[in-house]
Amino acid sequence: MERENTQSAVELAEVIEGLRSELEKAQESGEGKAIRFGVNEIELELNLTIAKKVKVGGKATGKVDLSEGVMKYLVGNVGAQITLSGEGEYQKVSEQKIKLTLSAKNADNSTVLLAGDDR
Repeated sequence: MERENTQSAVELAEVIEGLRSELEKAQESGEGKAIRFGVNEIELELNLTIAKKVKVGGKATGKVDLSEGVMKYLVGNVGAQITLSGEGEYQKVSEQKIKLTLSAKNADNSTVLLAGDDR
């Protein structure tokens, strides 16, 4: 049995780190702006698709010897070789949804503002 393993999944830590990076960019771009936005909660919804693929294969070979048999009009040994082979594949896919609600806080536990200065 042969299993195929794909490592193209995105980890949850990478998603949260990307979100953190985007919030920091928003803070930087909001620096000095008259209108500021606060972030109390962040709702993050992820759709996961998990696929499990199993591949199987097999081969059988047999030999038939007809040297003992009698056949009309044939002289000598007659034989045959038979080979059977096959391959199959099974894939199971499941989908899951994860919903996270995160609270955005600065290092001093204050509310995150999407602007750099505190007016």
